[in-house]
Amino acid sequence: MTLNDILLVTGGTLLCGNKDVVINNFSINSNDVKENSLFLAINHGNEYYLDAFNNDFEAVIIDNPKVVKKLTKNIILVDDTVKAMEAIAKRKLLCSKASVIGVTGSVGKTTTVGFIQKALGDKCLRIYSKRITPLVLNCFIMNFLNNDYDYFVVEASLWWKEHISYFSNYLKPDMAIILNVFDEHIGVNEIKTISDITKF
Repeated sequence: MTLNDILLVTGGTLLCGNKDVVINNFSINSNDVKENSLFLAINHGNEYYLDAFNNDFEAVIIDNPKVVKKLTKNIILVDDTVKAMEAIAKRKLLCSKASVIGVTGSVGKTTTVGFIQKALGDKCLRIYSKRITPLVLNCFIMNFLNNDYDYFVVEASLWWKEHISYFSNYLKPDMAIILNVFDEHIGVNEIKTISDITKF
């Protein structure tokens, strides 16, 4: 993606820099730099945008203009960096040729995802975690989902109320595999809300 692509997707404003700069990697950690990386300053990360540039990031996305001490390199300003991250991830998901397979249920999810990935081979990208937060999913999609894959298989656990519906609406799976459902998630109303989860 170029910075211009990112501007169009996020509705952001380029405070300074070159719209034609190509971005291949995204990070929410100002120390975790790879080639052609962009730093997304989520939560209190705005304060570290200069650290990101010192660590050779190509660009940053911030949502607090007050932290900008000097205009340098490529800086994009958005209303909300978490929403910008999701918009970028959704765009990459939309542009990917990969068919999405969702796996959920009370037991057997991780094993099933492993079997699917093994059967489909190198053309299958999989993510399985007991706690796939929106931030984890967005980072994973932005950095790893590309046109090298024909399939993207995701394990969806029930960690907070409406967790499954959130991920199904987000990913829009082409195929869903629902395993045994037991009463072990009966206390789901006590689990954190999505607004809490996005702060992690």
